[in-house]
Amino acid sequence: MAEKTLADIGKFLDYVQRSVFGKETMQVVGEQIADIVKKRVKSGYGVNSDTADKPSQKKLAPLSESYKKARKRLGVTGSFASPVISNLTNTGQLLDSFSVKAKQGEVTVSIPNTQRKDGLTNREVADYVREKRPFFALTSPEVKIVEQIIRDKIRTSFKKNL
Repeated sequence: MAEKTLADIGKFLDYVQRSVFGKETMQVVGEQIADIVKKRVKSGYGVNSDTADKPSQKKLAPLSESYKKARKRLGVTGSFASPVISNLTNTGQLLDSFSVKAKQGEVTVSIPNTQRKDGLTNREVADYVREKRPFFALTSPEVKIVEQIIRDKIRTSFKKNL
């Protein structure tokens, strides 16, 4: 095996920084973050607070009896939807609206201010829902999953290039 000079190692670390934390990789990480939140919410769980430093998982607040009846009348069904379970899937528009924007070393997952079929914006619905059913944050175990994804990408890059 050829010896590596400090210059070679420096170039390699620059490459790792560009490839592992490049825009394309960060986009994938952001999409995985959005997927983690969607799966948790569809399972009926939110967080205790989406503004806390370390939010914890919490079952979403139950639906009111009148809202359950309205959902039954509307026929809310689907692989994750149920007229009586709170999981933010009445129409699916809110969870489907998650937006991922990535750049070198940074990713943002947000709920855009896009118009919905009911005349509201997804951000308006999210703000209303978050008052009683906070959901838009990662719990500590979810952060560890994202950290592991990034560690795996770094490890793969090292294995390929060293």
